[in-house]
Amino acid sequence: MSKAFETKIYVFDTSVLQDESLFKKFYRIVPSFRQKKVDFYKDYKDKCLSLGVGLVLIKALKSAGYDIKNLEWAYYENGRPYFKGNEEIQFALSHSHERR
Repeated sequence: MSKAFETKIYVFDTSVLQDESLFKKFYRIVPSFRQKKVDFYKDYKDKCLSLGVGLVLIKALKSAGYDIKNLEWAYYENGRPYFKGNEEIQFALSHSHERR
């Protein structure tokens, strides 16, 4: 019997991350690979968008019963990210202005 999958859409208003104290608080809880991605950006708004993606991914994984600390991040040859050994986790991350 195959496992049933469902699609969920998460929306996060990253404007709250303009508050530097909240930004720092949430920055500390995302994994180091996401921190590096956030640090890559020069513009603060881009940093907020990148951090927001990390927070949305953590929330989605938790709601599906996964802990991001126990997942190994990897990339397919085409550059699409996945979790090694957990390829059943399918996700796509995108943004529109302040919303991730």
